[in-house]
Amino acid sequence: MATYVIGDVQGCFKTFEKLLLKINFDPAKDYIWFIGDLVNIGQNSLKALKWAYKNRHVCNTLLGNHEINLLCMNEGLAEIHEDDTVGEILDHKKKDEWLEWIRTRPLLHEEGEFLLVHAGLHPSWSLGLSRKVASEVEQALRGPDYREYLKKSKKKFYKKWEEGLSEKKRFSVALNVMTKMRFIDEELKLVKGLKGEIQKSPEGMTPWFRLLHPTLKKKKILFGHWSALGVHQEDNINALDSGAVWGRLLTAFCLETEKITQVSTHAKDLPSFKKD
Repeated sequence: MATYVIGDVQGCFKTFEKLLLKINFDPAKDYIWFIGDLVNIGQNSLKALKWAYKNRHVCNTLLGNHEINLLCMNEGLAEIHEDDTVGEILDHKKKDEWLEWIRTRPLLHEEGEFLLVHAGLHPSWSLGLSRKVASEVEQALRGPDYREYLKKSKKKFYKKWEEGLSEKKRFSVALNVMTKMRFIDEELKLVKGLKGEIQKSPEGMTPWFRLLHPTLKKKKILFGHWSALGVHQEDNINALDSGAVWGRLLTAFCLETEKITQVSTHAKDLPSFKKD
């Protein structure tokens, strides 16, 4: 038996199929955790989501920012842009069934010594608080008022975590932390839109994983979202978004052996603007 954590697929389904072959995935005994951003930008988002849903007995996915945005698009809270490749999903007769499944996926997953999250965990969060906050956000997304929570989060990019926030602001900041965070400024605020390589970041900007709460240093943390890092291993962290959708690699991390397996991106998965 093997458990594989797979970096951001982002609609690169043919690449994912290559990776399944390379790791000799056996659905009779193996299991997959997608790290989030299963869909969007790559050309085969519909196929990626259909596979994950059909095979949900042997796989699960964390919520990434692209899953959240897909839910928002469906609710009319976000526009569909030219580069988005989720139109086939939103037009499909099974859309409601699939999006109900997506909406009820976790933001945080623990498996033994491993802790999985799409983007990151706030420096002020202990392991216990991380569990609590993730559970709060998951319950809000699974509840009857989920649209109101999403609406609040789309109104403004909330970047400062502090106790005493209103319920919906707390939801919005926490959702941004777990699905969008990369850099933290000197006031421990999230930095919107700053993506690139660590060594090229502006002064005062720190990768979130270099400010971890001591209790989180006891876990081996796996995350995606930051393609500029590629596969990056530092202390107890493992970044797994190796930029498949940008024509680079798709990565699988085996929890039992900690072995990394990669394949190059299939040409038919590349977004149209990468083919020009």
